[in-house]
Amino acid sequence: MQTTHTKAQFNRWSQALQEYEFDIVYKAGPTNKADSLSRLLPLENVKINLLSSKLMKLHDWNIERIREAQQSDPKLAEIIKVLDKGPIPFKSRFEKWDTFY
Repeated sequence: MQTTHTKAQFNRWSQALQEYEFDIVYKAGPTNKADSLSRLLPLENVKINLLSSKLMKLHDWNIERIREAQQSDPKLAEIIKVLDKGPIPFKSRFEKWDTFY
């Protein structure tokens, strides 16, 4: 449970620091005043900037490009087609009591 909390904390810090350019320097021995994040074992294959780079690419998109991308997706195109027809009829679970009032 502690590890999950620490990973979440690591993710929040990495997201907050992404806008800055800095170098991480290793300090060994008694000169190292490590905090809890620094004491973590290195995670393998961590792609910290993956989400951020995908989000940055999204900022370049305009509404028309997003609409085209949604319509080219087979699953989303089907949903859009149904929604364009009008309101979706649904049965209320209280329908049998609707006639009482």
